[in-house]
Amino acid sequence: MKLAIFSILNIAFLFNSCAQAPQKEAKKKEVVIIQTKFELKDFLTDNPDLDEAVNKVFANQDDTAIVAQLLMPAVGRLGQEKSTIDQHIKERIIGGVLMLNGTKEGFSAWIKDFEAQNKTCGNLPFLYSADAEPSLVNRKIMGSSLVKKANELQSVEEVMACAETISKDLKHIGINYNFAPVVDMSPNATVGFRSFGAVPANIIPWSGAFITQTQDNGIIATAKHFPGHGLVSGDTHKALQVIDGELKEIQNYPPLIGQGVLSIMVAHIAVENNPKYNTLGLPSTCSKPSLRTYLKMN
Repeated sequence: MKLAIFSILNIAFLFNSCAQAPQKEAKKKEVVIIQTKFELKDFLTDNPDLDEAVNKVFANQDDTAIVAQLLMPAVGRLGQEKSTIDQHIKERIIGGVLMLNGTKEGFSAWIKDFEAQNKTCGNLPFLYSADAEPSLVNRKIMGSSLVKKANELQSVEEVMACAETISKDLKHIGINYNFAPVVDMSPNATVGFRSFGAVPANIIPWSGAFITQTQDNGIIATAKHFPGHGLVSGDTHKALQVIDGELKEIQNYPPLIGQGVLSIMVAHIAVENNPKYNTLGLPSTCSKPSLRTYLKMN
């Protein structure tokens, strides 16, 4: 499918049940009803029926609605005011919302209201995301079920139980996109307690278990922070940090992609002293050579 992955994932949740796709301005009185049985895993393979269904939805969107599927602002403490998101919904210029620092009850109420507004405005349903990592979820979503931090989990069974607990909370709230797990190594303080990387051999199997358990619950999981945040110079929240030379952590991604992770978060990290993936002084989120070249070659 020649569509941005964010847009494709957004359509996935339109297909969870019988859904209405809004029409272009000239066709407002018409409604397209799409009944499907697609699951998240169907978006990982070539599927002519899925392609046709996605194309039918997008064929009935104007350019504004299509581009909106690529935008996901934050709401909550450190994010936008709810009134700002309300206005974005009316203007049809976003396709999702990041629930950033709030309460379980508050987020649930907001999501119900946002979706009611979407229905009134004829918008596609939103993706609702959160940084619901084991190590952050109880701070990011106050009132969520208590779980251990990632570096405190002792077995793959504990990882699966943790992912199940988090997923149940997210489903209750209405969040369908989890920016977790962290698949970095753990030497620096920024990643440290957030990753399974304290024991390098655990990164792939434990991250894979978290991803599978999350996506089995109908929630998109995310492997982050590509191409690796554990072996960098410092904290990317404070300044641009650098991978100097070899991309040692990039090896964590092909196995997880092969196992079916639906989303990868690119880090705000520059790469230097690496002729193949040098980002030319820019973070990898802004630089064409690194991510694009890697994906083409792999």
